[in-house]
Amino acid sequence: MNNYLATCNICRKRLKTSGNTSNLRSHMKTHNKSTSQGQNTQNTQDEDHPINVDADISESSSIATTSTSEAASTSGTTSEPIKRQQSISQAFTKVASFLDGGSQHSICTEAVIYYICKDNQPFSTVDEKIENAENISVTTDAWTDTYTMKSFLGITIHFLNGLTFLPGTLGVVELTQSHTADYIGSQLLITLSNWNINKKNIAAVVTDNGANMVKAIYDQFGKGNHIPCFAHTINLVVENSISNSEEFKQLLHKVREVVKYFKRSTSASDELRKLQINEGKKEGNVHKLILDVKTRWNSTFYMLDRFLILSKLVSDVLLQKPSGPEMLTARELQQLRETIKLLRPFEKVTLEISGEKYVVISKIMPLLNCVTIEIESLQLTLDIGIELKRNIITELKKRFSKIEFFNMFPIATILDPRFKNVHFRDPVACQQAIVELKKLAKSSIQEASSTDCSSVDEEQQSDNFDLWEHHKTLVHKKYKRKQTRTDLSETTNVNAYLSQPLISLKEDPVQCWEDMKTVYPDLYVLARKYLSIMGSSVPSERLFSKASLTLSKSRNRLLGKRLSKLLFLNSIDDDLWFQT
Repeated sequence: MNNYLATCNICRKRLKTSGNTSNLRSHMKTHNKSTSQGQNTQNTQDEDHPINVDADISESSSIATTSTSEAASTSGTTSEPIKRQQSISQAFTKVASFLDGGSQHSICTEAVIYYICKDNQPFSTVDEKIENAENISVTTDAWTDTYTMKSFLGITIHFLNGLTFLPGTLGVVELTQSHTADYIGSQLLITLSNWNINKKNIAAVVTDNGANMVKAIYDQFGKGNHIPCFAHTINLVVENSISNSEEFKQLLHKVREVVKYFKRSTSASDELRKLQINEGKKEGNVHKLILDVKTRWNSTFYMLDRFLILSKLVSDVLLQKPSGPEMLTARELQQLRETIKLLRPFEKVTLEISGEKYVVISKIMPLLNCVTIEIESLQLTLDIGIELKRNIITELKKRFSKIEFFNMFPIATILDPRFKNVHFRDPVACQQAIVELKKLAKSSIQEASSTDCSSVDEEQQSDNFDLWEHHKTLVHKKYKRKQTRTDLSETTNVNAYLSQPLISLKEDPVQCWEDMKTVYPDLYVLARKYLSIMGSSVPSERLFSKASLTLSKSRNRLLGKRLSKLLFLNSIDDDLWFQT
């Protein structure tokens, strides 16, 4: 029937397959009792009958079911269906269906392709929607495979199709020359051209902060169409802040040595596991220590967080291991608890902006504002925390002080009904963004009227750490004040839109604009363009993770073109694979 259900041709019972044949084999054993011999063979067909290549194979299996009633009449007890040997004609019909063009041939071919692409086994449609998309966001990044020592350029696209975000994998391009801006830019354009994607339909291109990547996009698409990956930048803030704090680096080194010891020592790991089980944890819920990886975002936070959770048990184990590393003191553990408060907001931010099926770019300024306020409001008592806090604030100002003047981010934020102009810290930047939005609206669609949008945000999840707490405070202050604007002579669509209440954080801004498109048709067109832009190159990072699984040790001779096709096929939803 499908990937997960099968129907027994003898008793017509439906069985779960779960991707294997264990259930089917067990069920067939129930039919293995032989029935009475000497049954009539009236279903035998003429062997001279011509073979139909596309004949339905179920005919052969139906022979057994047609004789069920006969078996019941000849046997006094409840009999089972009779299994008959296939006639020569039926056997040849079944074999012929597996030939090229036969009914079973295409089924088997699709199954093999699915197996190769989805399960990453060795070798032995983004369709018309792309061509019809008007505002396409591209993410790209370069990557080097450690098995083959080949470099690749990963390219993904994202666009709105109705109310749904559609991500697409264009694949990876093998880079055979030096990674100059000209070469990267030309390869990117060739790939887009191969997919019939018009350069004019590219709303923005998101890359990391590498000089060659930035220049490639500037040269080919223009400076205004390049967006630096916010996820990369925000994690550079953390990395640089830690590297500039000598005391914290020493503390991290001490934690790493303990974690490495537990990774190397089987006996120490076993003791840690036994202590957790003795405390009542189930075998499947036992925690392990985590070792940070420099290239993996937030891994330092995860290492410290897990270490603090297991610190008491780790100390108990190390007391019995004279050759083990020195455990952290009580004061050092307190220092970790204080510094982890500074790292937690960045982990939440990274998770928030790593999606590719919902609006991301308009969240960047509000998230940055919330993180800054959260860090500044922390009351720290230890020197190590105070130093790290100072470094973080310095890095945030250094890297994001001009973000409100970069048109893509402020305009996208204003066009999001959840945020609008609430999170601007610089009034001059806010005014400039509104003026620019009015210019864009004028050049878009003319004539509109005003009406209401949606309800104000009231509900929110109860979590220990709420990254959006500052946002809710701003919303409360903004709409508690009376709006006393007397500038009626200049009532534009933008002014009317901004005067409406913010919608809830849980609501979908794309759906909200669909409801408002007849009220603000000019802003609706702009909203669909700007809100569809990605705010990070995380999709390209995910693509490289898939590529590393595909280009494994058993498939290290894959050509770049074939790897690109495999990654594209791997990205297709199961629904498209098994369409009938």
